Amino acid sequence: MDRKFAIEASDRAIRGVAELNDIVKHSKEWGDEDMKKLKRGIGLAIGKIEMDVICCIYNVYRDLDDLKGM
Repeated sequence: MDRKFAIEASDRAIRGVAELNDIVKHSKEWGDEDMKKLKRGIGLAIGKIEMDVICCIYNVYRDLDDLKGM
């Protein structure tokens, strides 16, 4: 993958994770079973994006990972 594509893809993936995280923050009612399933699904989706997309990009372009030094 070229650098321009990697930057665009990582930016979009990070925005996607932020949008999913906002869904979780939007509700305080996570007690019933349907909401628990939804929250788990969102968590799994976030993890999948982070591990299979963002980490893949950062393995090629390590300098794009601005959290690496933290």
